[in-house]
Amino acid sequence: MQSIYNWASAQPSKTAVVYSGSAISYAMFAGAINATRSFMQAQKIPEGQTAIVVIRNLIDGWVATMALRSLGLDTVSVSHTSQAQTLGIKNVACVVTTLA
Repeated sequence: MQSIYNWASAQPSKTAVVYSGSAISYAMFAGAINATRSFMQAQKIPEGQTAIVVIRNLIDGWVATMALRSLGLDTVSVSHTSQAQTLGIKNVACVVTTLA
């Protein structure tokens, strides 16, 4: 995670990813991660727990996963909540759903 932040800081205007034909810079990507991290931090989810990330949009899934992991949470990504139920995951603290 730190290496991503270091790279983004050193080259903020460079393209991090192209999604649906739109370039997203490292600064924009890092900003989205930080905004999501701040929101999730305010929820006071204890470290060491598991967050289920229901991914409907790949970029939002990456942002949510990186933000949650930076808060000390383990993450499991699925495409639908029913998948998470079949995995038998313990210590689930939250389910985060990305936008479609």
